Amino acid sequence: MNIDEAKKLLLTELKEFRQLDYSSLKQRIGSEPYAKDYALDNGNWYQFEIEVSWSGDSKEAISVTGEVDDGGWMSLAPLTESFVLTPNGEFVR
Repeated sequence: MNIDEAKKLLLTELKEFRQLDYSSLKQRIGSEPYAKDYALDNGNWYQFEIEVSWSGDSKEAISVTGEVDDGGWMSLAPLTESFVLTPNGEFVR
């Protein structure tokens, strides 16, 4: 897996989720994770999964975690990126 290529694609996918407001993300909690496959012209293939959940026990802040792997050994420890959004619209990370 080309780590730089995979990370760039993952950040692109997460950018769409960062543009959603708190209410929209809250509606996705408990639903099936967003999943997408990429087959690139260079022959590389990646699978993505993005999950929206509560961050901690408070059920106030929302965590969005994205994972990417190539279906090989990296699927055991996928590349991950995440962010947390508070009810007032502040990004924690």
